[in-house]
Amino acid sequence: MIVDRPAGVQAQISIAHEGIPRTDPDRIAVALMNSVLGGSGFSSRLTQRVRARSGLTYYVGSSFSMRRQPGPFAVSTATRVDQARRVVDLVLAELERARALPPSAAELEDARALMIGRFVLGLETSAAVMESLVDLDVYGLPEDSLDTYRARIRATGAEAVEKMVRERLHPGRAAIVLVGPADRLVPQFRDLGALVVLKP
Repeated sequence: MIVDRPAGVQAQISIAHEGIPRTDPDRIAVALMNSVLGGSGFSSRLTQRVRARSGLTYYVGSSFSMRRQPGPFAVSTATRVDQARRVVDLVLAELERARALPPSAAELEDARALMIGRFVLGLETSAAVMESLVDLDVYGLPEDSLDTYRARIRATGAEAVEKMVRERLHPGRAAIVLVGPADRLVPQFRDLGALVVLKP
């Protein structure tokens, strides 16, 4: 789908497919997988591929939006309009590469450290703790989830994460949404099949 913004100087890109609900028992393994792929900032595989090595964007990241019902998995980025197809191809290739080359032991260790660090920083104030406790109630999660979070991260091994790579990443059925000048984007993506163009 292309959302036509004729005056746009950049193409906003989202590549998404179905994700998981917040209560999914695999959520820790999924979060570790995503941290390696695109959720860890400058050290992520997507950032290294699309920004560091190719110089095509300032930011690219991935996330699983975990809600009561399964939310989306999405990769989001922006680039020059004339480079939109190249960026989409690189992202899809990196998703396929993740399925063929699961996170290494070093990548997982870095992801664990990052997730634990973010968790600790996220509970620095009493208001943040209260918000997190309310969050557990809203989503129907176990009352001890905050107490056991770090231990569950450390206990999630490579096999569990590798399984998530196979089961939760589906680049072949991802939807692609682009926002930018349709007259310059349509020719780049015409070979991918029928395109829906939404005019302003």
